[in-house]
Amino acid sequence: MNRRFFIQASGIATLILPFASSAMRAESDHNDRQAIERSVKADLGAGFTLSDHYEIDGAHYANAVHLGNHFTIRSSDGRRWAIVSSSVR
Repeated sequence: MNRRFFIQASGIATLILPFASSAMRAESDHNDRQAIERSVKADLGAGFTLSDHYEIDGAHYANAVHLGNHFTIRSSDGRRWAIVSSSVR
């Protein structure tokens, strides 16, 4: 490998790496969402649809919808979920 090729390759890598890392992070977020949604459905039932999720102090929170009713649910271990609040529509 000559010096000119190395410099060109490192310049291209500098341009590509930020995009690649953000794409990998987005894929990771998507996989986390799928894992959380599977966990919620396994614990609470298949009718629940996850609208979003977040983490506070190590506990997972998610907003879910079931038959038009909105629920905020919480899990400390990612497997057992408890309903924190609900709004019936």
